[in-house]
Amino acid sequence: MQKCPACRGGNIPEKIVHWILSRVGETENFIVEHYLQNGTEDIQGKDLGILFRKRKYFIQVKGYREIPVIDMKKRVMILERRFRDFNRDSRKFRRYIYTTVNRYKRLDLLKNDREIREKFKKFTQTTSFFRKLNGENDFQKILELFTGVEYFINIFEAAIVHSERYPSVKLFFIVDMSKCVDRRKRTAALMEDCMELIKRAFKEQQG
Repeated sequence: MQKCPACRGGNIPEKIVHWILSRVGETENFIVEHYLQNGTEDIQGKDLGILFRKRKYFIQVKGYREIPVIDMKKRVMILERRFRDFNRDSRKFRRYIYTTVNRYKRLDLLKNDREIREKFKKFTQTTSFFRKLNGENDFQKILELFTGVEYFINIFEAAIVHSERYPSVKLFFIVDMSKCVDRRKRTAALMEDCMELIKRAFKEQQG
């Protein structure tokens, strides 16, 4: 790993996953390949590859983090520019949120999203997010509601885009980069999740 050219870049989530896969590969007998940013494989949605029994399995890695309150105003401005084509239509914005969540649920991807789904469910339940969303017609207030779930929606949408652009890449690893996350616990959980997903990928392609 110390000699890996791709690890010399600044993509921390990929570095974390590369290290984990290297450890898992020692017991599962597969070889890990880490592709250079903007290289041929990277352009095809392949951040890392696994060579196992003469077959290759490709992985896309995405990091996510909770947005600090201090950054919310900047993010709101970005969102307002992004949804300019919505013409500040609360109905269209609400439909976008529901469509993204529902499309994500139906994705045919092997992804380690159990924790983020649990966090999303807990947040929406404890804040009555969807009840408030359904009962609100003011675009600005909907935008304010949306900032609370933006980092969830952002990773959901990233997975949807990945699935559409690169349907052959079925492994989608999510790395929580939030500052409050315990690194050792995160790494241990990721190692367990990676092992499970890789075994499922091997089984699906072999069976």
